[in-house]
Amino acid sequence: MTIEQELFKRFFEWAFEDHAQDVVRTVVWMNSHMVMIKRDYPKEYLAYKALTNQQINQVICEALLPF
Repeated sequence: MTIEQELFKRFFEWAFEDHAQDVVRTVVWMNSHMVMIKRDYPKEYLAYKALTNQQINQVICEALLPF
């Protein structure tokens, strides 16, 4: 995984835990709060924006693999 993927993975895992391990709620929250994420988590936002859809899917799959 790239550095950007690792950074996004840590952020996704944090959000996933914060939303009671509910992947739908996590993805909806991230999508609905992009402005806040850009402001409050600029490194994570830039990492996310640097990824392709395939790379984002890979991150989410690896984060959810234990489930």
